[in-house]
Amino acid sequence: MAALPVITCGGVDPQVLNVVKPLYLPEYEGKRKFPNLVHSVTSAASGAIELPYLLQGKALPTSEDPNASTGENPKLPVSIFIGALYGDKEVEEMRQACQGISSVPWLKMDLAVPRPPLGPGYAEHVVKRVKACMKRIEAEGKLEEDGLWLF
Repeated sequence: MAALPVITCGGVDPQVLNVVKPLYLPEYEGKRKFPNLVHSVTSAASGAIELPYLLQGKALPTSEDPNASTGENPKLPVSIFIGALYGDKEVEEMRQACQGISSVPWLKMDLAVPRPPLGPGYAEHVVKRVKACMKRIEAEGKLEEDGLWLF
């Protein structure tokens, strides 16, 4: 299977991205600084602005973020992965901004599922759950459908 381009929604700490990045490979990729990502959203407010552009394959008009997809046409993402920092309100804000545009699954961490504390093993646990969810979505033939999935 060819690697799939994705968008992640997380915090602003580059150390977290550096830990998570290699864990998504080889299934997921992109062409920015972090080779497994089309883009990394760092807040719901920025996601509400940036995601509509990216879901249409358009470059962002301007950005201070070194991981932003400016100046070139980014690959169309096949999914959006949303971390534990984003609650229902933040996810809804981003989804509302993409209404009528999104045709990809949005994966949100299910906070009811136990997970290890932040630290060693946390990133591996989260990525394992994301990959299992994506396999389930693919098996159900819903990779090209908008929807919210819990992982």
